[in-house]
Amino acid sequence: MKTIGVQYYRPPHPQRRHWAADLAAIKAHGMDAVRTWMYWRTTERTPGEFDWSDYDTFFDAAAQAGLRVVVQLVPEVQPAWFLDRHEALRPRSREGVVNPCLGNGMCTVGSYPGILFDQPVFQEASQRFFFAAVAHFRDHAALDMWDPWNEIMPHAGWFSFDAATAERWHRWLRERFGTIERFNALSAMAFERFEQIALFDGRAAANEAPSWLILRFHEFLDARAQAEMARRVAILRAADPRHPVYGHTNASMIAANNDWTLAREVDAYGTSQYCSEHVHGAGRDFLMAAMDYAAVRAAAPDRPWWLAEFSGGQLYYLYGHHQATAAEVRAHLVLAAGFGAEQAFFWQYRAESFGQESPGWGLTALDGEPDDRMAAVAGIAGVFARHRVRFDAAKPEGAPVVILYDRTTEHLESAARAWVQPTVGMQDEMSGWFEVAYATGSQADLQRREGLEQLGVPPECRVYVLPMHLLSSPTGYAQILAWVERGGQLVLTPYSAHFDEDLWLCDQIPGPPFAEALDIRVRRRHYDKELLPGDAPWCILPHGFVEEVRHGAGVEVAARTGERPLLLTQAHGRGRIHYFTSLVGAAYRRHGGGLAGWLGALLGAPTPAARADGEAAILCRTAADSHGKLYYLVNPRHVAARIALAPPAPGSGAWLPLTDNCSLSATTDGGVQVALPARDGAILSWQMPDGP
Repeated sequence: MKTIGVQYYRPPHPQRRHWAADLAAIKAHGMDAVRTWMYWRTTERTPGEFDWSDYDTFFDAAAQAGLRVVVQLVPEVQPAWFLDRHEALRPRSREGVVNPCLGNGMCTVGSYPGILFDQPVFQEASQRFFFAAVAHFRDHAALDMWDPWNEIMPHAGWFSFDAATAERWHRWLRERFGTIERFNALSAMAFERFEQIALFDGRAAANEAPSWLILRFHEFLDARAQAEMARRVAILRAADPRHPVYGHTNASMIAANNDWTLAREVDAYGTSQYCSEHVHGAGRDFLMAAMDYAAVRAAAPDRPWWLAEFSGGQLYYLYGHHQATAAEVRAHLVLAAGFGAEQAFFWQYRAESFGQESPGWGLTALDGEPDDRMAAVAGIAGVFARHRVRFDAAKPEGAPVVILYDRTTEHLESAARAWVQPTVGMQDEMSGWFEVAYATGSQADLQRREGLEQLGVPPECRVYVLPMHLLSSPTGYAQILAWVERGGQLVLTPYSAHFDEDLWLCDQIPGPPFAEALDIRVRRRHYDKELLPGDAPWCILPHGFVEEVRHGAGVEVAARTGERPLLLTQAHGRGRIHYFTSLVGAAYRRHGGGLAGWLGALLGAPTPAARADGEAAILCRTAADSHGKLYYLVNPRHVAARIALAPPAPGSGAWLPLTDNCSLSATTDGGVQVALPARDGAILSWQMPDGP
């Protein structure tokens, strides 16, 4: 990790009298950068007259302290005169209710969300704001980078029912389908022209709009967001070609936008992360954070990623009033570094004075004084500084388990609710498999459908999992099957390849090309009141389903639930395809069971102990260089835990704890047992004798 930083100045917090002492303390505790929010509303109170005096003082104070400044531009927070001048363009609902634009928790100075980016007057005015900000600060020595769109908020699914947005929607339909005849043929509708297709709520259920149209509307919203990101980035690059432009989303796993397309527009892409046990369950906050990091890495495999926001203090009511401990602060930094984050920024240094996001969130005590959490930051920052050459050289290793992530499946779930089981969705199944991989002592990565289609299966992958991948991807699936033929192990779950590329249900399930490679046909699903465990220690969701399948002679039934097959396997070239007829990943996430033992055997890993209900797996990520390997370990449990690490290569090598919060004991095979404190993270090094 190259930079640890912290959010500091979001007008009007903190007050100027604190700046010098706070910035000095930030630097003294090993942080290198501070992030500031630059509101349009507070810089152009009078039309045509920009006042940068507060930010001038802040930039100079940061430079004096030896800190770099990351600028978060916020054109959504608009001057009162601009809103008054364009009163008729304020965002409105389908029923015509006008948004008062009074602000919210993250914009206590008011006017949020303002006039939206579909309006030409916003595009013209925001360009002028961007140009003015860049012209004023691009030559300041403290400037580090620009971020033009905080968390893509208001998110891509938020829009106004007005003429400008409708025109944009109809233009996109024309570009996407060419003619109304082709649109009608694919949608089974009968419109005479595109202008007859009205805007509707993108969160509509299947009984409010045809599911096919809902899915296409999500495509439009994604394209709309990408075009706006491209517009903002182009302005910044034209005005300041020297400084990078970063972007970030609001938790990549639940973001209402397509991170793959957005990441294509910026120099680096990242995420905010506010996972908590209150929301995700005991010990699973770190697991969900790891999935967020894996998801944002998968969105930007060809460029750096950064952790733009995470709390170093108390979380407010939405997340459960949990006060982060020094150990948890350290663990979050270790986890982000283990997934290859180049930068990580705390939200925030000092608690804000008023508003929804006060008085928690601060990395300091409420009086602004550093405490043991700041000491933990300083300790990790010192580790990165002392071993800078090693950390820069070591590259994150690819995981042996790769799980496909496709946002289209989430849209299909919401648009065609008849196809999914209530309260159980793709993310439940995916997170279960993600957790299972770490329970075996292995690692898991996510891969976006776009990444699969363009880059193929990652070379380190040994087991590829498709969790509820509803939409067929002929290009991606062909690459997966070719990889299986060379010896890979493919895991399919229910709902695999349900729909073809045009969003029509396939004639047989699984659909092509799996239909040709796999001698299994799904006939129906049985939603039984009681599902029997069968002849293996599998866990099935209570009141869940099992598919009834027809299979050929070359298919082996490896496990059953009652009389019905639960797991079927079939050879394909030198590899195998494994088909589950129930959502065993979601079941493992909720109740444990034997899935980790099965996956561990498939990977050739030691059989893990059965996971007790609610007990989270220790997370381990690795990075390698020519001298050895780095291990990033996080214990999400509320009790101390141990993990066994085998030597990565034969011969004599040295194990060295880089952090001082863990203990090591040697094993007979040259490995180590590592004891980790509760809710803490540690970094270890294994290096060959000639290592640095």
